[in-house]
Amino acid sequence: MASPSPAPATLLAVCALLAAMALFQGARAQQLSPAYYDESCPHVYDTVRRVIQEARTADPRILANLVRLQFHDC
Repeated sequence: MASPSPAPATLLAVCALLAAMALFQGARAQQLSPAYYDESCPHVYDTVRRVIQEARTADPRILANLVRLQFHDC
């Protein structure tokens, strides 16, 4: 007598779990670094700070909009 094969739903769940684990490992290996731009664009933080200050002068609501963009849209 042949052994029963696993149900398609069980097989699908196992495949989904393995795929999720593989994706998690890939994302985990790519950590963000505050020194990312030190070599390629050493003045990036000063540039961003200057542009944000100029934008804040032109539109006082820009800081709230940037916070909303960061936490709502990302």
